[in-house]
Amino acid sequence: MRADTDHLQFLTYPDASVTASVSECINDGCELLLRGTRGGVLSLSNILLWLHANNWRRELLSLTDLSFFEAEELDILIRCTDVEETEDYGTLRYDKAASNIEWRIGDFALERAGLRLHRLACMPDHEYDYFEMSPASDLNLRVRMSDASAWL
Repeated sequence: MRADTDHLQFLTYPDASVTASVSECINDGCELLLRGTRGGVLSLSNILLWLHANNWRRELLSLTDLSFFEAEELDILIRCTDVEETEDYGTLRYDKAASNIEWRIGDFALERAGLRLHRLACMPDHEYDYFEMSPASDLNLRVRMSDASAWL
C-alpha cells in the first residue's frame, strides 16, 4: 500500500494554493479565512473527500502538512469524530496561545464540506462560501476563491 502522502499529492491540482488566517471580527466574532486559487479550492475539496473515504483508518489530518496549504503562524488539524451534526460543519476550536485550530467534524459533515468546496471550485462566479459551524465553535469559517475574476 502506498503512503497517504502519495495519494494526497495525486489529489492536488498543479499550482494549487490555499492560505489560512484568523481575523478579528467586531460583530460576528473571530473568523478562519481560507483563501485559495481555484485549483487550491479544488485540491482542498479532494483532500476532504479523500479523508471522508479513509476515515475508517485515519482520524487526523494536519492541513498545514499539505504541500499547497499555508497558514500564518497556525497549525490546523482536522479530527474526524463519531458525532454527527445534522445541519452544521462541525466545531472549530481555537487555542490562541498555542496558535492552533482543531476542526472536529463528523463523517457526513466532512463529506458535505468536501462537496461544497467542489461546488465552489465549479462555480467561480460564486467566489466565496460561509460554512455554518456548531454553536460551540470559537471561529466562523469562510472560504474565498482568490482568482475567481480570472475565470469569469
